[in-house]
Amino acid sequence: MESHLNLALCSLEITQNQVKDQSKQIEQLTSIFKDQLQQLINQSQQLNDHLMAKDLNHSQQNERLMSSLNDQSQQIAILTSTVQCLVQQVEPLTSQARYQAAMVDQTATKQTKDQTNKIGATNANVKEGKFL
Repeated sequence: MESHLNLALCSLEITQNQVKDQSKQIEQLTSIFKDQLQQLINQSQQLNDHLMAKDLNHSQQNERLMSSLNDQSQQIAILTSTVQCLVQQVEPLTSQARYQAAMVDQTATKQTKDQTNKIGATNANVKEGKFL
């Protein structure tokens, strides 16, 4: 009977040692799990911070681009208005220039005819022997 008790005691000691070993392994794995969990939390926070910074940067960039587009739209509107005013100013000048060109043409044609007539008269006088 004593040998059975010794055998049972040895078996209990072995089981106790196995439980202690497994308990240590569980503690180690729990510690590793906690470390990895903390690393994941830190990485997740870093990634989130990075994404938030990028999002903020993109938002600011979009705001700058929109502001630039609005400025350019205003400049285009101002330039369009300026061009329209200039066109309205140029149209009468163009008409006036055409009128003046036509008048100059008529005057030049009349002067050319007058000079041609004078030259013709002078030539006729020279042929007839008349000098002025």
